[in-house]
Amino acid sequence: MATEHRNTEHRNTEHRNTEHPYAEHRNTAKNTVTSAGEHASPTRPRAGAPPGRIRQPVRSPGELVAALPSMLGFHPRESLVLVALRGAFVDLLLRCDLPRPDDAGAAARFAEHGVAAVARTRPDAALLVVVTEGAHTPAGPRDGTTGEGSPPEPPMTGLAAEVSERLAEAGIPLHTAVWAAGTGPGARWGCYTECRCRDTVPAAAVTAFAAGAAYDGVVVRPSREALQVLVTPTDPAAVERRERLVADLIDDVVAADGAVDPEDLRGLLMLSLHDAAENRWPLDDQRIVALAVALGSPGVLHTAIVVTAKLARDGSPQERLAAEQLWATLTRESPDPEAAAPASLLAISALLRGDGALANVALDRAQDAWPGHVLSARLRAVAASGPRPDDLRDVLLETAQGWC
Repeated sequence: MATEHRNTEHRNTEHRNTEHPYAEHRNTAKNTVTSAGEHASPTRPRAGAPPGRIRQPVRSPGELVAALPSMLGFHPRESLVLVALRGAFVDLLLRCDLPRPDDAGAAARFAEHGVAAVARTRPDAALLVVVTEGAHTPAGPRDGTTGEGSPPEPPMTGLAAEVSERLAEAGIPLHTAVWAAGTGPGARWGCYTECRCRDTVPAAAVTAFAAGAAYDGVVVRPSREALQVLVTPTDPAAVERRERLVADLIDDVVAADGAVDPEDLRGLLMLSLHDAAENRWPLDDQRIVALAVALGSPGVLHTAIVVTAKLARDGSPQERLAAEQLWATLTRESPDPEAAAPASLLAISALLRGDGALANVALDRAQDAWPGHVLSARLRAVAASGPRPDDLRDVLLETAQGWC
């Protein structure tokens, strides 16, 4: 729900104490100004460490293209993907939207940011894939010719050359550079290298990588837009109703001089996580509103971060999934700016299992709910560096207090 449309006439502002964390949470969100769209630049790489549990081979450029949806969690379109390899395994994956034709500096910006992120992992080699519908080429022999002896011109050659040059400057060997019209079976792909070999993408069902990912429970969505459903309010009227309830609850707390026991709030959080693990859904207005306000307390948010990190290390698959579903539900069902906190927790959960695509969607939602939100801004910077899930988990457990 857009901030500028918020109706504040019903609030009892006479008793508001802006030093109280709940009141500050809403007031700051209304007045913070940042560079519009900076966090969602179309040329800014989106990072994510693919699930390290997938240990299946990729035996050809076509299988590499077919494997991208399993690594990203969705079928990319009009995208540039940069993959860092450590030995035979994927260590980091970056994706960004292809630059607009009228944005002359976009290729250089992505090359600079993307290669810098890859270089920090000190990879053994890198892979480059350009996915664009403009990559349809005439059918011809697999040796890369059109049948008349002349190879077709690959799409986005300038962008590929820019990234390749940056990789060379960083001392990172470019193992493979390919283009593809899509990542689904039958889509055409070809090499940027002199061989100009080309073929069609195999069906995921016949590739060992995709089969291994499916066995491990990796969900592949048809597009990045499909991820938006996980964070988009399903009933705007209900969210607007809860906005009024949140404001009333905050006013009651402030009028009572903020006399809320932090342990009660933490107890509510832990009870909700337990209920989620026991599959007690859905949440009602009272619980959603109470959790939305509770997560506005830095102490409770700190607890939620620690719990999420500990579940990634010690929790059962059911407990981890339940926590992530709770954060996703609160992201959809909470009003702005309160939705920023659970959206950030959803991003943390996604990053801790290597799902960079969902993490970035959740961080977009957090910044939309609360422009300039500190936790989600810090997580955005962390996500762009391509953290390994285990490293991020350890950092969160050691320094969670400083993230709130």
